[in-house]
Amino acid sequence: MKPLLLYLLQVIVISGLLYGYYHLALRNKTFHRYNRFYLIAAALLSIVIPFLNIPLYFSDAEKESSFVLQTLTVISSSGGEETFAGPVVTQTESWFTWQNMLTSLYILVGLIVLIRIFISLVYIRRVLNNNPVEKIDRIRFVNTSEPSAPFSFFRWMFWNKKIELQSEKGQQIFRHELFHIEQKHSADIILLELISMIFWINPFFHLIKKEIKAIHEFLADRFAIKENKHWEYAELLLMQALDTRHHLVNPFFHNQIKRRIAMITTSQKPGPRYFRKIMVLPLTALAVILFAFSYRNKTEKEILTPDKPFTVVIDAGHGGEDGGAKAADGTLEKNINLAIALKVKELNNDKNLNILLTREDDSNPNLVGRNELAKDAGADLFISVHVNSTTRLTPENTNGNEVYIPRKNRNFESENKIFASIFSNYFSKARNLPVQIKQRETNIWILEEAPCPAILIECGFITVESDLSFVKQSSNQQKMAKAILDAIDQYRVQKEDEGWEERKSVYENSNNNIKVTNADSVNITHIEYHSKQSKTVIQADSILFKRRSYKTTYLKDHLAVI
Repeated sequence: MKPLLLYLLQVIVISGLLYGYYHLALRNKTFHRYNRFYLIAAALLSIVIPFLNIPLYFSDAEKESSFVLQTLTVISSSGGEETFAGPVVTQTESWFTWQNMLTSLYILVGLIVLIRIFISLVYIRRVLNNNPVEKIDRIRFVNTSEPSAPFSFFRWMFWNKKIELQSEKGQQIFRHELFHIEQKHSADIILLELISMIFWINPFFHLIKKEIKAIHEFLADRFAIKENKHWEYAELLLMQALDTRHHLVNPFFHNQIKRRIAMITTSQKPGPRYFRKIMVLPLTALAVILFAFSYRNKTEKEILTPDKPFTVVIDAGHGGEDGGAKAADGTLEKNINLAIALKVKELNNDKNLNILLTREDDSNPNLVGRNELAKDAGADLFISVHVNSTTRLTPENTNGNEVYIPRKNRNFESENKIFASIFSNYFSKARNLPVQIKQRETNIWILEEAPCPAILIECGFITVESDLSFVKQSSNQQKMAKAILDAIDQYRVQKEDEGWEERKSVYENSNNNIKVTNADSVNITHIEYHSKQSKTVIQADSILFKRRSYKTTYLKDHLAVI
């Protein structure tokens, strides 16, 4: 819902800028052809510019060129999130949310506008069926007694029987309507009617539509006038001015009589025309800079366009009747999880990164459904977002920032560890706190059954005041969402690197060579990886067992305890 509202706001702002320039510099000027195409282009650009994604890169000299795999800690742990294996219960999702209600209201108003367009089309069809149609060159001439005639619609010219076609005034009116047909003015009106229907909330599109109709009349009036009979034509408009009820047609007796007379009696002086026309270029450039450019760090990613987008499923834990953990002030975990997930999708401006959310509102999709979403989408990564809770803090557990990886799912064992390591690095910087990577003795079902590399993240303790204060702030939620996107980008960069398979083997071998006896936790505090000329150097500062410590060195796939 938020991305849609942001898009609509961007469309309104851009169309407001472009229409504002027209109103101040171009309106009621005599270069009507330019104004016609300017207004149509303004409407289309307002819709398209927010979709553009033009990356603007900046270099960052502070980043290191060598690749470092940060802290990798694997700890067997029990308890915690309720997303482990167990009976899966389908939750009833309520349709009556404010997002759905607003969306329904928006669609309803659009349908009302569509019905209005349909009524006008039905009227035109009825006139065609009830009156003879004569083909004259490229047009279809319909002689009718309808009070709204004469008017034109695409190739059909609807003529009022009361007007003598062969008279001088009749010839002027005929030339006027013929110009509408030849210049395809009806196509402009249909296009702007559809835009106004879809973006009915945008007042500037309605103003643009009104101006386009007036410009059509200015152009047709100029074509219809022979020699210097401007005043006679103005008299014709005044004497026979009628209104029309049907907004899709081009009626000759248009209701903006005053402006039409002003245009046909105004001399076309050159003036500063060229300057007024070219000044729209910097205005359009400003709109593109404000809404189309995305500013990125050059070292974040430089990936060739893949055959298909890199798809990541962001799972906002809990939802609906399942509120998750609860803070002392009543804050529910489910709401924080959702806020972070929505910000990840909102901040994503990479057209090659497809972010899917398991939920975008206060619903609670069942675990199977969340898993199936990733499977059906062919997801490359799965990230389940949660907030931790505890009854008391311990020296080993001073903050709730944790990353869980599957324990039994061996299909993506190395990928899980690599991504968890990358994520913990970025997330610890966002929180300015250490992040532990863990495995749980009681399996986390959503991770164990994931069809792709998967992690579950805990964004602090909701039951600790300092953590709660941090995760509740929108600016901090944005920091955490940015860390998630940065970790995804770095994972993609590494996966594209020629040393990817080598890195995977490092994690596989390091895990297989470690044997834990009489201990329930393993902590590899630092792993550093350098790949130069196909040589691998791995350094592990220490391996910490519970109650014991060993100094170690690690070279070329062999672990030696010294």
